[in-house]
Amino acid sequence: NILFDVNFSKDGFFVAEDERGIVGFSEVIIRRIAVSAGGSLDTDKAYLRMFAVKDSRDLSSIGRELILRAEEYVRGFGDRRIIVFDYTPDYIVCGISESRGDYIEFFKSMGFSEGKRRRSIRINLDSFERSPEIESLIAEREAEGFVFSHLENEYILSLLGYAPPGWTHRYRRLALANMDYEKFNLIIYGGEVVGCAVFGDPNSIEERFGPYSVSESFRGRGLGKILLYRTLMDMKSRGLHYAYASSTPISGAAYGVYEKLGFYTTDIFVSLIKE
Repeated sequence: NILFDVNFSKDGFFVAEDERGIVGFSEVIIRRIAVSAGGSLDTDKAYLRMFAVKDSRDLSSIGRELILRAEEYVRGFGDRRIIVFDYTPDYIVCGISESRGDYIEFFKSMGFSEGKRRRSIRINLDSFERSPEIESLIAEREAEGFVFSHLENEYILSLLGYAPPGWTHRYRRLALANMDYEKFNLIIYGGEVVGCAVFGDPNSIEERFGPYSVSESFRGRGLGKILLYRTLMDMKSRGLHYAYASSTPISGAAYGVYEKLGFYTTDIFVSLIKE
């Protein structure tokens, strides 16, 4: 994921060593190649994709120097906003865990400010059961013309047109890994994809859930709940014991759907930004 990312550059990778060996590193991504067709080159952004020190007591010394080197590298590309960790598509984590107050305070001392927060969530599939209520809702929506399907060849172009570039990258990678179309749950209306949820990732694990969304003009009809339910039932049928999503909104309708189906929060991540 790191070395073979299309935007990786060794010039943006900094390593600190002393008599203990390697004691810290930082990596900055400048996007030179868009993540997918139609994607942005993010000419106003740089991504600190990775940063760590061996001992948090070294943050103010070794850590500071690693960030200064990274910032000097970014200045060579003009005025940019540095975003900590939240790089599409191959982020390691989507921010700094709230539990790591030492890292958050360190970045603030370096002039970074807090941005939005995101949740990491998880559900136990062993206790996830069929829902007559949701299955009745599926029948209602089917009577209205909605089709709930796994991916078929005839829907591929519509799927790629439906999703933002960062997601089409995920869809392509997932489909090409083993052509397992049943990892895709689609909502079709009028022959076009209006919703999609996937699970599994060849660069991660089968239990990873998402991306997941419904077209804005079709929201408020319970379609998101149906997508999530069908996907979790598919994951359970494969013998998976849990499902997780590493980056979801801290609040709002999407998280409400997760919560009602039994997801719980495992961590909260803070994004940090510096102009």
